[in-house]
Amino acid sequence: MKDILKSFGIIVAVFALTLIACQPEPKPDEIPTPTPTPAHVHQWGDWSQTTAPTCSKTGVETRVCSLDATHKEMQEIAINPTAHVWGEWVAETEPTCTVKGKGSRVCTLNSAHKETDVDIPALGHDYEWETTTYATCSATGEETGTCTRDGTTTTRALPLNPNAHDWEQLAGTPPTCTETGSGSRKCTICNTTETLNVIPALGHDYQNWTQTTAPTCTTAGVETGTCTHDATHTTTRTGAAALGHDSGEWHITLAATCTAIGTRQLRCTRDQFVLDTQTIDQLPITNTSNWTDALQQISEGGNNKNYTLTINSDASGIAVPGYWDYADNVSLTGFTFGSVQNLTVTLKGNGKLFLSDRGSIIRLTNSQNFILDSENITLQGLRNGQNGATQDNYRSVVVVQVGGTMVMKKGTITGNTGTYEVTIEGGSFIMEGGEISDSQNYSGGVYVTDSGTFTMHNGTISNNAGNAVQLYSSTFTMNGGLISDNGGCVAIGSGSFFTMNSGTISNSENIGVAVTNGSYFTMKGGTIKDNNSVGHGGGVYLGTGDGGNFIMEGGIISGNTAKNYGGGVMIGTGTFTKTGGIIYGNDGTKNANTGSNGHAAYWFNPARFRNTTLGENDNINTSSTAGWGQ
Repeated sequence: MKDILKSFGIIVAVFALTLIACQPEPKPDEIPTPTPTPAHVHQWGDWSQTTAPTCSKTGVETRVCSLDATHKEMQEIAINPTAHVWGEWVAETEPTCTVKGKGSRVCTLNSAHKETDVDIPALGHDYEWETTTYATCSATGEETGTCTRDGTTTTRALPLNPNAHDWEQLAGTPPTCTETGSGSRKCTICNTTETLNVIPALGHDYQNWTQTTAPTCTTAGVETGTCTHDATHTTTRTGAAALGHDSGEWHITLAATCTAIGTRQLRCTRDQFVLDTQTIDQLPITNTSNWTDALQQISEGGNNKNYTLTINSDASGIAVPGYWDYADNVSLTGFTFGSVQNLTVTLKGNGKLFLSDRGSIIRLTNSQNFILDSENITLQGLRNGQNGATQDNYRSVVVVQVGGTMVMKKGTITGNTGTYEVTIEGGSFIMEGGEISDSQNYSGGVYVTDSGTFTMHNGTISNNAGNAVQLYSSTFTMNGGLISDNGGCVAIGSGSFFTMNSGTISNSENIGVAVTNGSYFTMKGGTIKDNNSVGHGGGVYLGTGDGGNFIMEGGIISGNTAKNYGGGVMIGTGTFTKTGGIIYGNDGTKNANTGSNGHAAYWFNPARFRNTTLGENDNINTSSTAGWGQ
């Protein structure tokens, strides 16, 4: 029956194929349009996190369609308030190997997130291991670990080493460290025996390592090991690490003095390596011994040097010896800084230097320069009853001889009696500031002689008993400053030259400027005012010897008074030429009732006067009568 059905099925199939084969092919315009495949329904996979959320930002998770991997779907993952990225611990109590510490840390994603007073995990031991008992063929070994942080030690076993026999040669030739042997041998540990035609060379077994070269600050130490097979065989290996330099100790390499800074070095105590070098501040001068030591160091220090001395004294000051040009009941002769050349010494600080005996505090010679450069420094002369003195001085506080230079930027020179505060004997004096004052007993401010030069840019010369400035065969240039309230005048004699470009000369008790003995005074600017004369010429006086020469190109002469002739200018002997400037408001009272007293100017011979103001363009001179008699 089954065979019949099978045969029938074959016949049906053949018939169907025949029918299909007999069908005619369709024409092109009869081919049907295919029906489009409908869109599939997504078959989504599981959600997968693609961006993790943090404590301050949301995350993202994604899923993918299993039918088309280009189809994806994403959704947000909520902020995870515990997903911090913590910074380093800031320890309040440092952890140890076994004990927790305490500290705080800040999240790097949001600084507002902090953990404070939190346990810092214990560090745990950090062991460095060293074999203390080597394993053999029948016994375990041991190594000891030492913690690099706290020195704690522990041990651990080393497994058996089946090859670590201790062979004893029984017959034949025993091997050495470097050469093979032959015959039979027996292990002294496990009694294993073996017979070999070739017994391998033992190789070196270096043990008993000992330090043979100690480590230094910069190089590691050296250890030497001895072979257990042959004690004549040794080798070396790097031992203890280099120590590194320690914190060191300070050593003074050059002691500071009152004339120079010092130096010190920080040296490692192990190898004296110099870790740091520092300067030591120059010492201040606080007493007489400091001053005399400093002068000796300068005088012995050689040529071409610059020094800065710093005074630091209390109100009582520092007593210093005087220098004189010859021995005459004085303690020191010569020059303050010896005979060194091309020297510059600057004096700064706070306090007072005063003379303890006759002489000069500063006495300069050729190529020596002294700069007074502190408004709080006073150089005080010698006066009976002053600072315990029992005599007056007969030498200036400062003397500058030929080739020497003093620059006064600030400070005070005062308190001398018997002669001027400053004497320039062929040297140079430049006054840029400061004050020269209070000389007594007919003593004056500045005396310039022997072709010396005095240039005044600023500062004050005041309240001296004698002349404010006196010149003999020298030059004075006034570019500014104030000369005021002195007992005497600016006296120019013996062929000297005075040029006044600016500044003020006022309130002298006897003439403003006196020009005598063939000297020249050129006034280009500045003011001569309110000076008084007990004789002739309140503002400017020309006369005596070869007379004086006064050329007025600018400036003002006013408010001066003479008891005799010439309130403004008195020409006794000499020449006067006015090409500029103003002379007004002066008073000569000799012939007040006759009107011939010469308020502005009086020309003694041939007696001519000018009472009215001489303005900028009212120019007169002593070579013509024009402009006189008014």
